[in-house]
Amino acid sequence: MKSISRYTLNTSFVLFLFLLFTGFRPDSSHEGKSENSEQTIQWNEQRKLDWRDFRATKKPNGKVAAAISTCGFGFEATEENRRLVELQIYVQFYPEKSWKNPEHQTETVLAHEQIHFDITELMGRRLYQEILEMKQKGKLNQRIIKKTYDRLEKEHGEMQNLYDKQTRHSLNIKLQSWWANYISSELIKSAAFSDYHQLKMD
Repeated sequence: MKSISRYTLNTSFVLFLFLLFTGFRPDSSHEGKSENSEQTIQWNEQRKLDWRDFRATKKPNGKVAAAISTCGFGFEATEENRRLVELQIYVQFYPEKSWKNPEHQTETVLAHEQIHFDITELMGRRLYQEILEMKQKGKLNQRIIKKTYDRLEKEHGEMQNLYDKQTRHSLNIKLQSWWANYISSELIKSAAFSDYHQLKMD
């Protein structure tokens, strides 16, 4: 009997506006559908976010913001007779849940939002790296994968919050530049784990 389990947590990151704030067309080959037929954008090094990717039309209640990015990473595990036979990891941006303030569509704000998505990609790669290590040790099963995912999802949220806090949502130019360089460096270091889209269980 085949069973498929899907785990993901989509998180929204709000770029708040402060009183002192001054702040390509989507490539269909990198767009897809989530399980509930919602359009998604898969992370791709050559395909950066564009303001046209922020398609939510409803402004968040009670929030003054320049932009809201909704993205997440997760995995889908397929089992047959309680044996793990296939695993897929994904990192996705959700256009219909991502909102922009028409008055603040600057390159600075967009670059800040891109790094939110890049951080999510980094966590997807770390999940894949740990899964490969478990596979080599013969300790791979859905319960352990879920436990690893839950830990990395917690780290993901903490890193995203720290990024916003330290950069003051892009207002601190020095720290914004530091984070941009740091995440870029981490993505280069983890390039060996970027091919995470599907892992066959031999």
